[in-house]
Amino acid sequence: MSELSIRPASRAELDTLIDWAAAEGWNPGHHDGDAFHATDPGGFLIGWLGDEPVAAVSVVAYDDGFGFLGFYICHPDHRGHRTLAWRENGTIRGYGTIRPCREGHKIGPPRVSPPPCAALTAPHRDTPVILDVPEPNADALALAERHGMRPVFEAARMYRGPAPDLPLEHIYGITTFELG
Repeated sequence: MSELSIRPASRAELDTLIDWAAAEGWNPGHHDGDAFHATDPGGFLIGWLGDEPVAAVSVVAYDDGFGFLGFYICHPDHRGHRTLAWRENGTIRGYGTIRPCREGHKIGPPRVSPPPCAALTAPHRDTPVILDVPEPNADALALAERHGMRPVFEAARMYRGPAPDLPLEHIYGITTFELG
């Protein structure tokens, strides 16, 4: 596999990035590329794998004291995980992610109670799907069981001094054992 390289986008390459944004539903303007490039010709960076653009970000300098960081986008073929947002009345109420692991896929951390397990796991029916559930959350354990999950590994969380007051009833899964 090619090594990732990063360089400023040319004016023509900026149009490719704007097309990616349009495909994501960002609704860019017809002439945004001209304005973006004129503001800071080196302000949009592209990540390349070989000769293929795979991701971008803007780091636009307005002057020596003010800039803007945004336009985080990665081509769908190179994302490596799936994010699903749960909306209610047009407001995002939570989200969940699933990412590929060395064996199967892992959900975490879901930020909605309960997480949308069926929607997250649907594309991965032929591989193991892992959700690291805190044992004190009985609803999370029941949810995992309803989706055909079973315990395969257990770990203990230990604290020196008093344990933090965590809202375990809202924690349906952790990110990783390394980060919590």
